[in-house]
Amino acid sequence: MKINGLFCLMISMTMLFTFSCSGKNNKKTSFDSSSVESVSSNISATTSSEESLSSHIHTYSKGWIEDKNATSFEKGLHHRICDDCGETQYEDIYYTLDFPRIYINYQDFYPSAPDAKDYEEFMNWTWDYLTVPIRYEGFLNDKSHDFECFAQMKTQGGTSKNANYLKKNYTIKLFEDRDCLIKNKISIVDSWGNQSKYVLKANWIDITSARNLVTASIWSDVVESRKTSKFVGPRYNVDLMVNNGAVDGFPVMLYFNNEYFGLYTFNIPKDNRLFGNKNSNTQALLFSEGTAKKEDGSLYQSTGFKELINWDNTSMAGSGWELEYVYDETNTTWVADSMNNAISLVMNTYGKLKDSMTIDEKQNLKNRFVTEAPNYLDIDGIIDYMIFLHCIQGFPDNSTKNVIWSTYDGKVWSPNAYDLDTTWNMSWDGQIGVFENKVIDYRTGGFWMDGWYRANLRGNALFEAILLFYAKQAQNRFNELRKGPLSYDNISNKFTSFINGIPQEIYDREVTDYPTRPSEQVSSITGKKNTTNLDQILSFANNLLEFMDEEYNGPKMSYNINYFNV
Repeated sequence: MKINGLFCLMISMTMLFTFSCSGKNNKKTSFDSSSVESVSSNISATTSSEESLSSHIHTYSKGWIEDKNATSFEKGLHHRICDDCGETQYEDIYYTLDFPRIYINYQDFYPSAPDAKDYEEFMNWTWDYLTVPIRYEGFLNDKSHDFECFAQMKTQGGTSKNANYLKKNYTIKLFEDRDCLIKNKISIVDSWGNQSKYVLKANWIDITSARNLVTASIWSDVVESRKTSKFVGPRYNVDLMVNNGAVDGFPVMLYFNNEYFGLYTFNIPKDNRLFGNKNSNTQALLFSEGTAKKEDGSLYQSTGFKELINWDNTSMAGSGWELEYVYDETNTTWVADSMNNAISLVMNTYGKLKDSMTIDEKQNLKNRFVTEAPNYLDIDGIIDYMIFLHCIQGFPDNSTKNVIWSTYDGKVWSPNAYDLDTTWNMSWDGQIGVFENKVIDYRTGGFWMDGWYRANLRGNALFEAILLFYAKQAQNRFNELRKGPLSYDNISNKFTSFINGIPQEIYDREVTDYPTRPSEQVSSITGKKNTTNLDQILSFANNLLEFMDEEYNGPKMSYNINYFNV
């Protein structure tokens, strides 16, 4: 990945670092072990300010003397002594592994905080936008984009915060000053633009760290393909989005207090910048959380388009939905009212459909939906999203929850993929081939349940309605996507590039440092180790795609296409 942008650079001429946020580019002293070298006195670690202005030239006939070997995960150290004056210059030796790294030395500001490797204490330590120093070092051949500044840092994500995970996700907001008054907006990847907010993702359940970002990239390809599709038109406002509304990022090595902590990905957040939102009272982002419960313990059904949203303007949430963005936060009721228009249509058409109805009764419900739906729903986007979920095995984690719905005109809503780690045969707890205490067997119906147009979409009545009311369009679009974004070759190339881009020694270190990760455990349901790697992902992808080819072009889809004619 090409990483660029203008950053506040780390100045590392000696063991002592000058902590600044000047934004100037500074080159490190090169590591030279020649027998004799002359350098001006202003780079000596022990030279006084007066001497630095003198004309004294240091000479080093013995060259560098190594004090500490460099490894893949730790820097080494060497020094040299001036023949003339006896002064010593120290310098770091770079890691033997060239890979992007993030350093967060929180104990500089919080000396009593637990050490990061004291897992029991550290995982329960409260992060609530604590101010910490942060430094990023990219690849050696592209150091011009390194940055060093301050960050407000907090734990991110419900599962990461509440589960017994040794590695957490973190949201970071960058600032130029320690008081965090001046935002430090950096551009670390061209397409991201200048941002001050990012996410460090631990990918705890997925030791490959690939599922979330690679699957998001596939979704971005799906959205992008609408511009040239034979079956759908360009998506509204798609050119304003970053990565077509899909989260983007790249792998990094994270250090706490100069101690290696583990493999992470450095991601852009799911905020309004990702979707190109402007300061408009007609634009909003609504997140379907999907696991909220009523007082009687049952789940709300509104995120599955089966009941209306009961909205609370104060908390900006209700019935399993949370508001991610709106320009005017004093009046958010309109957002729920707008989405309720779409939910009401689904409830009063597809929700009333019965197999026992006459052909005319069924057709009337379909006609009403097809006529009114474009007023509230981005049909092309929903067809794409439904097909996408089928081809990545994204139900139900990304059907009634983990969907970001966006509107730009305050009326029409589009689905956007988010949090895609529970895909490619991995369940929410990191088990392989297991879901809701059942062994996944998509070919015999164990996962897909019985029936086609109702049960297999795992509780989302809108997607079921789309699959039935727009059956032929969905079939055509599926076959088109299977030749492009959802082809095995595209999926294989993306996963292969990502996983092979992470050195095996980093993966090996994850196993050593975190033996309690789900991928190292034996499933109590399958009796097998929860092994996930490139081979597992691609093997499952190939089998699932072949299965979906049969489903979308076989008797089940024919049944949907002909449902209103017999």
